[in-house]
Amino acid sequence: MKQFWKDELINAKTRCWAQGMDGWRSLQLIPQLKWSLLATGQAVLNETDLATLVLNMLIRMCEYYPSRYDSTTFRTWI
Repeated sequence: MKQFWKDELINAKTRCWAQGMDGWRSLQLIPQLKWSLLATGQAVLNETDLATLVLNMLIRMCEYYPSRYDSTTFRTWI
């Protein structure tokens, strides 16, 4: 598809379909295609940095919303 994009055989309004979708949509409305074909320039974060950022966000969320079980209750489950 990247080659089709480079050769201008497809564009942002080209209608696409994939298994699991409820119907045909323009390429610009399909996030996986949109970000892989329409994005230009250098990525802000590489995959490792992005994964680290997401995990840190999840850890922070868990700190703000702690479990309603104390640590002794959790230990009994293990």
